[in-house]
Amino acid sequence: MSDTRLLRYLLELAQDPIRARDFRADPDRALAGADLSPAQRDVLRSRDPSQIRAALVERPVEDDLLFLSWLGSIADDAETPA
Repeated sequence: MSDTRLLRYLLELAQDPIRARDFRADPDRALAGADLSPAQRDVLRSRDPSQIRAALVERPVEDDLLFLSWLGSIADDAETPA
């Protein structure tokens, strides 16, 4: 059985605009209470869609347009100076 914690966390962010905003503003704080491994937290902090996809390799995320849209939005945020 694969570890679904990362996928569940990402889906929660995709469905909750306030949590997504909080993650974009301060990933460390947003991840503090998450049930994720240190490696999963590092992947999310990277905001790199290819690293996140690799961490979810067993999951068919390519077909989930909402998820991919959200990944693009956090990648754009990472490239935009605050």
